[in-house]
Amino acid sequence: MTAISKTDPNFNVAHRIDLPDVRFFDVKKYPHFLSGIQYDEQGYFRMPEAEAAKVSEDVWELCRNTAGGNIRFVTNSPYVAIRVSAPLGQIPPHISATGFVGFDLYRNGVFQGIFPPPQDMAGGYESVVHFLDNAPSQITIHFPLYGHVDALQIGIQEGALLENAPDFTHNKRVVFYGSSITQGACVSRPGLSYVNQLARKLDCPVLNLGFSGSAQGEIAMAQYIAALKPDVFVMDYEHNAPTLEHLQKTHEPFYRAFRQLCPKTPVLLLSSPDLPFKRRSRTKRREVIRATFANGKQDGDHALYILDGETFYPKDFWDSCSVDTLHPNDIGHLFMAEAIYPVLKEILET
Repeated sequence: MTAISKTDPNFNVAHRIDLPDVRFFDVKKYPHFLSGIQYDEQGYFRMPEAEAAKVSEDVWELCRNTAGGNIRFVTNSPYVAIRVSAPLGQIPPHISATGFVGFDLYRNGVFQGIFPPPQDMAGGYESVVHFLDNAPSQITIHFPLYGHVDALQIGIQEGALLENAPDFTHNKRVVFYGSSITQGACVSRPGLSYVNQLARKLDCPVLNLGFSGSAQGEIAMAQYIAALKPDVFVMDYEHNAPTLEHLQKTHEPFYRAFRQLCPKTPVLLLSSPDLPFKRRSRTKRREVIRATFANGKQDGDHALYILDGETFYPKDFWDSCSVDTLHPNDIGHLFMAEAIYPVLKEILET
C-alpha cells in the first residue's frame, strides 16, 4: 500500500529543517520562559520522581509525562522552530501522535500550527511553524501530553528579538489533580486539553497533575499538592477510583488532608463528564462528591466549590464529545473548558 504522504504531500512530515538563518537556544538556559514544568539532568518533569514514588509506582511512571508544561516568550522572528530529543513511546490507537508526543504553538493566543513527530521518530526531530509577518508577538508552545521530553531547543531567526512574555493576567497558580481526562486524553494536540484551554482563557499558570489511570486519592498526593501552596486546587480524580467503595473511602479524606494543610485555598470539586446512557451507573459516585461538598460547607468551608460533570456536554452535542464513550475528544474538552471557565474566573478574581 502506498503511503498517504506520497499520495497527498500535505500529510508529509519533515523531521529535519533547513533554515540558514536560524539560531537555537536551549530552553533549560531560560527557566523564566517555562510554566507548569521543571527539569533536571534527565529531562523535563511535572512532579519530582522522589515525591511521585511516595504515591504509587504508576504515578512515578507518569511523572515525566509533560502535560500542562509550556514555554512562553516574545519574539519578532518570522518563524519558530523546535529541536527536540525525546523517545517516541507506544502510542495508544485512540490518541493521536500530535497529542501524545507532539507540540503545538499559539501566537498572541491564536493557534498557529503544530510540531508533529514523524512516524519513524528515533530519539528526536526538528520542526518549524512559519508566520505571515515578523511583528513582535507572544509565543506559547505546549509540551506533549504524554511523551517524555529529554531536551528542547527553540529556533528563531538570527538577530530576532527574544524577551520574556508579559506577566500573567491572573498571577495565581491553579493545580489540577485527576485522571487521564485531566492529563489530556484524547485531544488531537496539546493546546486543546481542557486544562491548557483554561490556562490560555484565564491567562494564569497551571500545574497539570493528571495521571492516566493512576489518580486514586492517595493521602501522600494530597500532602504533596498542599506543600505546593497552590492558589486554587481543582480536584477531579473520580474517574480513576476503581470502585464506588474506594471513592467513598478516599474522596472526603483526600479533601480533608489538603484542607488541613491549606485552610483557605479555594478548592473546586469536579465530577466526571459522562454521556447520558452512562449516567445511571455513575449516580452514586456523584453522590459521594456532593457529600464531600455538603460536609465541607456544613463545617464552614467558604472556599469550597463544586461542578457536576453531567452539565459539561450540551444535550444536543453529547454524541459528538467522546472518542470511546469515556475520554472526551477535542469538542468534549472544549465544552469542559467552557463550563469550568466562569467558575474558575470567579475564584481567581475573588
